Amino acid sequence: YGFATDRFAKQPNVAAIFLDHGKPWKVGDRLVQKDLAATLKLISAQGPDVFYKGNIAERVVAASKANGGLLTMTDFADYTVTERAPLYCNYRGYRIISSPPPSSGGASMCEILNILSGYPMDKMPVHSAKSVHLMVEAMRHAYVDRNFSLGDPAFVKNPLDKILSQEHAAAIRAKIDPVKATPSSEVKLGVV
Repeated sequence: YGFATDRFAKQPNVAAIFLDHGKPWKVGDRLVQKDLAATLKLISAQGPDVFYKGNIAERVVAASKANGGLLTMTDFADYTVTERAPLYCNYRGYRIISSPPPSSGGASMCEILNILSGYPMDKMPVHSAKSVHLMVEAMRHAYVDRNFSLGDPAFVKNPLDKILSQEHAAAIRAKIDPVKATPSSEVKLGVV
């Protein structure tokens, strides 16, 4: 807490939101972000132009410049939203819907769940050494794939069909020792 508190305290706008009179918020405290609520209401009422071409953009640009940033009104005015189809996967009867690349979270989460689907996770005690071991191993492999195979689709071909395949998940499970951690030198691209 100390590191974040110190960094937040150095930025009055951040401290005003994320600190409670200079102290971290406690569990159960209610954080109300009035400025954010007002911004969202304005966007809701007046549409996206109020954000990209109006007073909100002007205030963001001014804050950026005041703090050494590079944002300009042209950056906001020229921005266009890219809509992409969501990424889907299934896990034990649940359909997971998430963001596709360039976000890597959905692909990583689905790969992890695909790996874990081959284990009886529901039969293991929550937070048991066995369940945590399997989750960590699945995450390690998925993050190797994320780090070396995924990127912005404007520049990189994302091999989602391979990464999210049941065959890939099975190959990773075959590499996971059920009782001991895989040496980091063996968790790398091309091992599976």
